[in-house]
Amino acid sequence: MSLANELVGLLELEHDLYLRLSSVIEDENEALRRWDVAGLDAMAREKEAVGAEITAGGGEIRSLLVRMAAENGAAAGEPTVGALAKTEKNPDDARRLLETREKLLATSARIAELNGANRSLVVNALGVTRRCIKHVNSLGGGSAETYLPGRMADEKVRPGLLLRRSY
Repeated sequence: MSLANELVGLLELEHDLYLRLSSVIEDENEALRRWDVAGLDAMAREKEAVGAEITAGGGEIRSLLVRMAAENGAAAGEPTVGALAKTEKNPDDARRLLETREKLLATSARIAELNGANRSLVVNALGVTRRCIKHVNSLGGGSAETYLPGRMADEKVRPGLLLRRSY
């Protein structure tokens, strides 16, 4: 098997992992919309597992890129799939490398878009949570130390609010 075919195979595997990651991020988006904390926790674990697989495969891909660059006499520096496709002698291999590269770029752009949407949802959820906490804090009189067991808290409580707290 040629190095180009081997690289295409590894890139296809990476693309499959990116598709899996994209699916997990879409599920995460739905969990965020439903405020499903258990679902979010599961999605975070799945993202971490897929990320670890991508990282592990990345080392193999980089190693193969370096080997191909040396074999094809590519320019020094960090070799890229696009640059190696230009130096590939077999036009079919070059075409397959570029097609696989384009699929990876499209999928990674989709992942970035989904992450941006999820980030917006998280930022909005944090804002809602902060406003809720601020509102709850405005209802109470003071800190927990001001309340004695079984006694009515009458200082630092807004008029009209009767709070009874027993520890």
